[in-house]
Amino acid sequence: MKFNYIKSTSAFFALILLVCLPDQAMGQGAGSVRFDASVYNVFETDGSVTVTVNRERGNSGAVSVEYNVLDGTATSGADYEGLSGIITWADGEEGGKSITIDILNDASLEEQENVLISLSNPQGGLSVGQLRETSIIIDGAESGSLGFARNSFITSEGDRYVEIMVTRGLGATGAVLVDYEVLGGGNLSEAQIGGVRHSRRLPESEDYPDIIQSTFVPGKKASPNDDFEPTEGTLFFRDNEMSKLFQIDLVRNNDGEAYPFTMAEMVLSNVRAADGEPENIQPVLNPDLSSATLRINDVVGGPATDLIWEQDIWPDSTEPAHRRVGFRFGRARYRVSEGDDDFKRGKIESQADRDEGLGEIEIAVYRSYPLDESVEVGYMVGPNRGFLVDDARENWVNEAAKPIPWTGDPAATGDDWNTGTKYLELPGDEPRISPNALSTRFFRFGDLLQGMHSRQSLPQILLSPGSDLPTPSGDRVYTPSFYNSYSNGPVMRDFHVVTGTLTWEAEDLEPKLIPIQIVNDTQTEFSEDMIVVLYIKDNEMEGAARDEEVDLSVGDGGGDGDGDGDGDGDGDGDGDGD
Repeated sequence: MKFNYIKSTSAFFALILLVCLPDQAMGQGAGSVRFDASVYNVFETDGSVTVTVNRERGNSGAVSVEYNVLDGTATSGADYEGLSGIITWADGEEGGKSITIDILNDASLEEQENVLISLSNPQGGLSVGQLRETSIIIDGAESGSLGFARNSFITSEGDRYVEIMVTRGLGATGAVLVDYEVLGGGNLSEAQIGGVRHSRRLPESEDYPDIIQSTFVPGKKASPNDDFEPTEGTLFFRDNEMSKLFQIDLVRNNDGEAYPFTMAEMVLSNVRAADGEPENIQPVLNPDLSSATLRINDVVGGPATDLIWEQDIWPDSTEPAHRRVGFRFGRARYRVSEGDDDFKRGKIESQADRDEGLGEIEIAVYRSYPLDESVEVGYMVGPNRGFLVDDARENWVNEAAKPIPWTGDPAATGDDWNTGTKYLELPGDEPRISPNALSTRFFRFGDLLQGMHSRQSLPQILLSPGSDLPTPSGDRVYTPSFYNSYSNGPVMRDFHVVTGTLTWEAEDLEPKLIPIQIVNDTQTEFSEDMIVVLYIKDNEMEGAARDEEVDLSVGDGGGDGDGDGDGDGDGDGDGDGD
């Protein structure tokens, strides 16, 4: 075989020239594009990442390239937000163009996840270089978003102190710190503070209109030393620790200047990693929960609360014996444990066994004025209806519907009104407390048409952060608990529902007690919250709750304040519904 060396060599160089010419030609024309990095690393707490695409080796003519954002192990809408699109360069323009991908800090603790971005479909003579694909690596070792457990808290000056919970969500990696401070109410607006709406019905006379009147009494701005002890400090969260508490000591107010309540502002600031933690520990403040309010109910009263109604028509009396003071609790919160008895040792044989318990707590209630007359107030303990939870009557009987709304007549039986179906198509007689009334501020305690169930002056959520709802005793087997599953069999019960009436004779100043029996069960549970509500049985104020015309020595023609008149339905006179 004859081999032509010269021709073979020429063919080799021709082949090399054929391969290299296009790259040389592009370098002198429209150019090429590529990512400036093959991998971008980001933490979930960073919020976003910027990816750069470079045009190089030429800038002749207007060019464009498409970029495509695709799920890797990360999921669009859950872990990141970013859309595919087109990048353009003008004639003579070169250099980098940016693509921004938003990183979502979700609530899950996750391994590393990735997002893929690729370049395609170059136009205008442009070509795509070797780095045509890149990956965004999202590190899921989040150190958390810190904030108050809710944006509003409530307590009473009679509680002596209140504990405020700060939570850590969206991850809990590493040890972190956050500062807290109670500022008082100086920065709060009137809308943020709110107030109490009082109601009354004037004496039965031709001289007065026979309507229920109302007036608004605004809350006051809380002040350090006057309403609470100055409070500030730093909370330390250990690795994987999700919540912390700090305490505010309360100051009792005896002159009535704090009526109906004072409002303080609490703020978090300077969230940071603890000393010695790695750089990826970057906690953040939750912008929606970095501040919160604390409502401190006034329960002592004083001279400043005497004149709720100062109108020309039937103003309140300045006579101490006829002050307008309503029924009230001495404290806003009580704590009790189930205790230790046979239930803890597993000696449970029937539903009746579950409904028996040894624990009991007594709730003190103080009377309304005037002192020279007998007075009464209704009370109910719940939650006791809704979600097929038990009736809230002493007789525990599901009666037929009444033809008219319930008005407080103790002889009346049955459900709300005759609409053909039960209220909200759920069982339960009056009085009642819906479980939703504890866990959200948008629910009344019960019926829409019952004044005794109103909570218009109480926007705060009543359920403590992290608490569950207890299950009352009775025949039905369902539970309002957030954590215990629905069951067709017997369920553990937590307390005995109590409803009734408290009565004071004239000149009786002693508090009356509401006994509540706590059921000791064998189930491991979260802390559980129940609520006690006072209400005027004559919620239309047509009887004993109506103002009475009396002969007062001061001669101001004032009312005697014998009803609480706050219109919130709890009968305590402060309008807070609790």
